[in-house]
Amino acid sequence: MGKYILYSHAGSKNHGCEALLRTSCMVIKDVDKVYSGSVEADEKYGLQKIVSIRADKEEGFDSWVHEILYRIKYTILKDDRIYFKNLYRRFIKEIDPNKIYISIGGDNYCYHFSGWLEVLNRAINKRNAKSVLWGCSINEDEFDDQNVLADLKQYTLITARESLTYNTLKKYLPNGNVRFVPDTAFLLPVINKELPKGFIEGNTVGLNVSPIVQNNCCGDNNQLLLYIVELVNYLIKKTNYQIALIPHVVFDGNDDREVLKSIQNQCMNSERTVLIQDDNCMVLKGIISRCEVFIGARTHATIAAYSTCVPTLVMGYSVKSRGIAKDLFGTEENYVIPVQKLNSSRQLIEGFEWLEQNKKKIRMLLESKVEEYKNKIFEGVSYLEDIE
Repeated sequence: MGKYILYSHAGSKNHGCEALLRTSCMVIKDVDKVYSGSVEADEKYGLQKIVSIRADKEEGFDSWVHEILYRIKYTILKDDRIYFKNLYRRFIKEIDPNKIYISIGGDNYCYHFSGWLEVLNRAINKRNAKSVLWGCSINEDEFDDQNVLADLKQYTLITARESLTYNTLKKYLPNGNVRFVPDTAFLLPVINKELPKGFIEGNTVGLNVSPIVQNNCCGDNNQLLLYIVELVNYLIKKTNYQIALIPHVVFDGNDDREVLKSIQNQCMNSERTVLIQDDNCMVLKGIISRCEVFIGARTHATIAAYSTCVPTLVMGYSVKSRGIAKDLFGTEENYVIPVQKLNSSRQLIEGFEWLEQNKKKIRMLLESKVEEYKNKIFEGVSYLEDIE
């Protein structure tokens, strides 16, 4: 029986979550199990081979009495915490005071929807177990909610994966045990398979776009797609590059493939584009690593590029993309385009042109920085070992 329990893992159809789980299990050697939001997805990608997986939620009710009491209480109090306590009752019942519980969902506090984490964290502490928030990014406006601030104070240890979040946490939790530890996904191994037809190693631009970025773009949702189609058409007309459309999240209702297929269908020459098929995060990292340059939205798609020294332009929408770029390069300028400020395809085209002109220098920067990051991750594990 291991010492650590991992939780707040959404499931491996988000290959960023998969990468975090795989690499957390690599560096944290004494993991008992992970509570997952999608056991089926984890098993599809083979996670059961490295860690015991248990469902974190339990739908329905244990009895008709339980259902009646729940409905009365929820109707009167209208408190979402009642809903979350019921939904996560399996996890809560199984809390072991002798374990350390590690929340590995890196950006769960980024979306003004962290009430479920508060419920789980409170339950862990109520049962005299200890909780850790591992590798997080948090937008500063989340601290406007006093419930979030009170929740964060309950963690025995918080590690921030980038300095913008680290500095914000030190500001609001001056007495908290807050440490800087880079995202463990920088350690993710690469699996190289045969490249698909249309992908030319060393002569392909990788492109990842997500529905979340689309929804955060200024203007209507279709505007970002138009800008990206114009970028791809520019690449087709003005360069010799192939364009690989690479999905990194394939959840129903939040599926990168739907956006990427739409982009491909609107481009002028489908022979120059290739839509990459879904696979596990290590195979996807292998494909990204063989791109000449990468333009991406999903954080862990861009980390796959950074960690294999592929020059990368990020279409960012939160503190995590800005913070990681700033830590790697000393600035986010030219490395991150905030989608909230994206109002022309010209911004993307100029971003690509700068990337192309500076790609040799960027590779050299990444080669030195990535090794430093990997060492810091292993150093960061000692903070867990210090918890008594």
